[in-house]
Amino acid sequence: MLIYTVLPLVLTGLFVWGFVDALARPARQFELAGQSRNFWLGILGGGGLLYFAVRVMRFWFPLAGWVSLGFLIAAVFYLGPERQRMGPRWTDRGPRRGSSRGGW
Repeated sequence: MLIYTVLPLVLTGLFVWGFVDALARPARQFELAGQSRNFWLGILGGGGLLYFAVRVMRFWFPLAGWVSLGFLIAAVFYLGPERQRMGPRWTDRGPRRGSSRGGW
């Protein structure tokens, strides 16, 4: 019974993590990945709300399981290969650590 309560909340947390990460990244990094920032904010925000409604609140509509699974796959894709294509989050806000330019 604990799995049916905790697992959907943890998976909803993936959407929240992705949404906060997308808000924190500069829009220029999304151009490197090929999708706009608004696209990912819509997928992660809308998908998170839908996943929470279907899995935690137990709302039902036709094909709810498949739609929520599709959004979950999109969130995992964003957190995995899509973030890697964008690079580190803070690269355009100052010098990188360990840079070999200047200094001693």
